[in-house]
Amino acid sequence: MRVSRYADSLRRYLDVFPRSQVHVLLFDDLKRTQVEAVQAVYRFLTVDPEFVPDFNTPHNIGGI
Repeated sequence: MRVSRYADSLRRYLDVFPRSQVHVLLFDDLKRTQVEAVQAVYRFLTVDPEFVPDFNTPHNIGGI
């Protein structure tokens, strides 16, 4: 079994950029609490956190 190495990749960013300039968003959080997760990103970027995108319209749908 192969284990993910996200921590190694993230560490490289944190070695170069201050922690205050890096926002980590977990996919599970995005799936579970879409609005809250996106608003956290907006606050990090200092844009209007009250904007709520339309999550009902699927984009970039893959398929065979």
